[in-house]
Amino acid sequence: MRHYNREEWMLFKKRRLAEEEYRKMEEHLYRCDRCLGTFLELINEEEINEATRKISPAFNKRVMAAAEKARVAGNHWTKARRSFAPGKLVGYYVACAVFTIVLTGAGLFQDLAAKAHAITVSATVTERIQYSVDISWASEIAKKTGDWMRNFEFGKGGFDFE
Repeated sequence: MRHYNREEWMLFKKRRLAEEEYRKMEEHLYRCDRCLGTFLELINEEEINEATRKISPAFNKRVMAAAEKARVAGNHWTKARRSFAPGKLVGYYVACAVFTIVLTGAGLFQDLAAKAHAITVSATVTERIQYSVDISWASEIAKKTGDWMRNFEFGKGGFDFE
């Protein structure tokens, strides 16, 4: 993320930038706290007083009234929802319990357990087969090596395996 310097923010504040660059910097202010801090440092007391004079005296009252109205409306909705939520939650628990009992009665969980066991047994058998193949291959090599050495010792030339 590119950060703008004080001079660039001063140009922004005085609106001495192209419209596209101005919009880009304005969007950047929404996302970057560091640049927002730099920009706010450029605002002096005189500018704050000038802005205060431009705001109507009734502005505070209107904002506070709107906030209070929103708060009251928000509390009404929240209270209604809270009073309804526990009963709704009990309904969900009952529905889940009934659904679980139906699935248990139908034997679904027993079938799942049996299939899981079958998969485990199948994997074990495959592992045993692989192990026995490895052992038979190794024992065959050991047997042929032993035969070769016996033939070599007795002077038969070494390669009579049959």
